[in-house]
Amino acid sequence: MYHKNLNKTFQKPGSTTADKSFAIGTIGETLYEMGEASAEFCEVLYPHFLNMTQDEDEEVCSNAVFGLGVIMANGGQVMQPYPYLRSILVAYLQLIVTV
Repeated sequence: MYHKNLNKTFQKPGSTTADKSFAIGTIGETLYEMGEASAEFCEVLYPHFLNMTQDEDEEVCSNAVFGLGVIMANGGQVMQPYPYLRSILVAYLQLIVTV
């Protein structure tokens, strides 16, 4: 249920860059601090973080890529399939090529 609200938050018209950056960064840092305990949330949060790598703001994209790395590190068996890793690497490469 909470993941539907996340999408509204991230894609809400009128959300400032600071709002999006703060939201994605805070969630990423929280997952990082939770360590393996965050595994149950990783699969649900993954698409939101991946979508945010396409944001027009560099800081939002950077925070999203950080969050994707945390998701892969903490997600355990759920996040190990090849398609997840491939999409994260593509998002990361797109980010560094445009910088």
